[in-house]
Amino acid sequence: MNKYLFVFFFLCVSVFAQENYNVSRIDDSFKKNAYTVVNEDITEVNILAIDKYVSKTKRVVTVLSEKGLSHLDFSEYYGKGNKIKQIQVSQYDAQGKLLKVFKQKDFKDYSLSQGMTITDSRLLSFEFNPVQYPVVFVYESEVESRNTAFLPKWYPIQYFGESTLLSSFSIINTSGIPSSTILYNPDFTEITKTEEGNKVTYTLKDFKALDNESYTPDARSLVPNVIVTLSKVSLEGVKGEFTTWEQLGAWYYTNLLQGTETLNPATQNKVKELTAGIDDDLDKARVLYEFMQSHTRYISVQLGIGGWKPMLANDVSKLNYGDCKGLSNYYRALLKVAGIQSYPVVVYGSSSPIDIREESVCLQGNHMILAIPLKTGGYQWVECTNNQQPFGFIAGFTDNRKVLVIKENGSEIVETKTYSQEESTQISTSKYTLLANGDIKASIEILSKGTQFDNRSHLYYSNTKDREKYYKRLFSSFNIEQFNELNIAIDSKAIVLDEKFAFDATKYATKLGNRLVFSINNWNASSVNMSNSKNRKQPLYINSSWKDIDTVEVTLPAGYTVDNLPENVTLSSKYGEYKSSYEVRDNKIYYTRMHTANKGLYTVADYELFKQHREAIQKYDQAKIVLKVNP
Repeated sequence: MNKYLFVFFFLCVSVFAQENYNVSRIDDSFKKNAYTVVNEDITEVNILAIDKYVSKTKRVVTVLSEKGLSHLDFSEYYGKGNKIKQIQVSQYDAQGKLLKVFKQKDFKDYSLSQGMTITDSRLLSFEFNPVQYPVVFVYESEVESRNTAFLPKWYPIQYFGESTLLSSFSIINTSGIPSSTILYNPDFTEITKTEEGNKVTYTLKDFKALDNESYTPDARSLVPNVIVTLSKVSLEGVKGEFTTWEQLGAWYYTNLLQGTETLNPATQNKVKELTAGIDDDLDKARVLYEFMQSHTRYISVQLGIGGWKPMLANDVSKLNYGDCKGLSNYYRALLKVAGIQSYPVVVYGSSSPIDIREESVCLQGNHMILAIPLKTGGYQWVECTNNQQPFGFIAGFTDNRKVLVIKENGSEIVETKTYSQEESTQISTSKYTLLANGDIKASIEILSKGTQFDNRSHLYYSNTKDREKYYKRLFSSFNIEQFNELNIAIDSKAIVLDEKFAFDATKYATKLGNRLVFSINNWNASSVNMSNSKNRKQPLYINSSWKDIDTVEVTLPAGYTVDNLPENVTLSSKYGEYKSSYEVRDNKIYYTRMHTANKGLYTVADYELFKQHREAIQKYDQAKIVLKVNP
């Protein structure tokens, strides 16, 4: 009897497992707009001591189509500080039938030291190769770490096009060390929190897939996430205790920075030679910055605690390379010899602003820059890893976000520079000579600053072939066979990109009988490619303020006069302004256009109004001019 009961119990469990992973059991509403459905995602983090935690993960994902494979990341890092105790992937078919179990030996084992990275960490990663869809993967892992300075974070919503039936995140703290958890963006969707003894659990259920909508903030500033902090932590054996940013900064300075900025006598003498006769500190800083750029290159160094502790400045000086920490620290050392104070800055480097979470005092960020105090208050921010970046320019990667300025005493969270509309201009001046057959001879000059400087400044360093390819795309509205002039210059002090072009182009105007028809604003016309506003879920986000001013002078072909000229237009909204005007005199058409954008986070309802605003601009940008032959 016991034997049969055991068999019956086993069969019941087996059938239940198959039904549980049967794709037909997932309601169709969760498959809509989805490439993947997370059946369950369970993470449990057990904090055992100041230098030990264990993280267990079970993630069940139904992949509905090949596009969903990009949502799968079944991998774990390991090295001196992390040990993978267990890892496997089980694959089921659409009916929930187990097809295969992949053990650790089936995972790819990668060294992360390659290219421009030197590290002692490795990566175990599973590579997917399903032959049909839908398919279900069950990922299970257990990782032990001694680095409690970096506890796992919870992001239950990770991708557009992914529904989640259940995600839970539990912290069990038996270490005796005070800890705290903070849920960010709690209003995005319903999250429940339960507490029982030393265990805190956050749970999300029945979340339907999001569409990838136009003009949205970085997902991390929208979706719910949990950060866990300990008041006492360990980082590769270096222990610390902090509950304020000032304490964390002081710990960082004392344990990771102090004593790393010494330079050899030869380098010190070079600093004094370069700055001799210069009185202004920022002028000195600029000279030393350009010296650093010309003598170093970026290589990421992540050996042991080197993931956070910079290379010795003297080693960077000898080897001529370093990562963001090493190069920032080296530049700090150069400035110190010149008598200029500066501070390392921990920041999230990304194209869309991500803030250091001020309420969660723990190691955050993925990048380091430098801050030089200004006599007038505030800081001059300096990016040290890009040997093509002008001194003091940070637009596009570290601007407009909260960062940690590290000091021996008085570390603080501050915001980096936000580039205003007037600082982010693109001013173009064009002169066209229109021929009777519709062809033109054109010259264009474009001056760009601020965030707009960042758009194309990299082309200054490109080869001729790549430049021409890029600019032919930019001017694709012209039929350009070749450029008669293509020159790019950078004013590093004013931080201005100056682009000059001259070319002949065919069929700029369309010949219709005795008339010529053309749009005067070709290459910088607004183009609307925005998602539909129906059922929009996310707020509207315009990520930067900027201003475009375009002026065009068109010399008409002999024997032609203007038959039809578009109306002058002024549009104004909270999202920006638009003005266009036309004037005819001395057989020339003069066109002026201004288009501005106002950075900001707007409501979901604003999206449709913004879309209408941009569509109106597109219409006026496409307005046609008609010329006719004189009678």
